[in-house]
Amino acid sequence: METVLRFVEVLAWPAVALAALLVLGPGGLLLHFTDRLGSSISNFTKSLPELKSTALALQSDVESLVIRSREMSEGVSREFKEVEGRIAEVSDRMYKQMLEIKDVLSDMELAKISETNSSLEASIEAPASNYIDISASNSSTDDEPPSLDSMFAGIRETWDELVKAIRYRLGDPEYFDARQIGTMASKLADGRRSYPISSSQVELIQQLYSQYKRFVRLQSRKDEWLSRDVYETFVRAVKEITQSIRSEGTL
Repeated sequence: METVLRFVEVLAWPAVALAALLVLGPGGLLLHFTDRLGSSISNFTKSLPELKSTALALQSDVESLVIRSREMSEGVSREFKEVEGRIAEVSDRMYKQMLEIKDVLSDMELAKISETNSSLEASIEAPASNYIDISASNSSTDDEPPSLDSMFAGIRETWDELVKAIRYRLGDPEYFDARQIGTMASKLADGRRSYPISSSQVELIQQLYSQYKRFVRLQSRKDEWLSRDVYETFVRAVKEITQSIRSEGTL
């Protein structure tokens, strides 16, 4: 057994020497590894300035991008404020123009009230005393004319009576629409009805309705158009056609 151990010991040393030679020799693994490590470190060292330069360039680009973004944001903000200011200016100008147009239309409506009043005066057959209660205002006297509010209230009440008369003459139908009083009145002129009204009466009702709508639209300016003459002319014309519709419906 001892002889065997000696033999193995003798053989081990050449093996160790051979392994050392492979690792540490001129073509050994250790030398090859060392060369590769050195080459890598050398290449990294050579690349370090280039890497640093690339990093600096990238940093510069990022800073430039940030500055550009800030400048663009500020530019857009200025342009937005300019556009916002222009929109406000245009809106203000349009509002003023609309007010001017509204005033012009109101003036045209005032002129139309006067024109229609003259036309109605010519179409009225009965004298004022037959239809006008001079005491239309509860607070007025012979020496004091009725107030604007009382005359306007009288206009509304008189018109409502005409609407009721037309509705009653039609038989109080479900389709009746006071906002389409001209159309409703035209149904009374249908020749198939008993005692139809004339086309001239329909035209008068339409004319009165147009005048009434002007009164309502210009209610806030009634001190400019609501005179005693306008009031009496309108009320007389409305009461005359109302009485005609009611009397013809009872024939």
